[in-house]
Amino acid sequence: MEKRYLTRKQVAELFGVSPKWLANLSSQGRGPKYFKLGRKVLYRAEDVEAWIQKNATAVKTKS
Repeated sequence: MEKRYLTRKQVAELFGVSPKWLANLSSQGRGPKYFKLGRKVLYRAEDVEAWIQKNATAVKTKS
């Protein structure tokens, strides 16, 4: 079973945000699930995707 893990920097680059912003979300308990391996913060790709889906906002268009 192959799992993909991303560093905080990789997640930040993918979504055009800063690693510090992600760290702030994590400290508030609002970011994607993560775990620490020593001092390194890692995210599972599926946890990042789940977090995005959970926090998606529907945009209403005018008819």
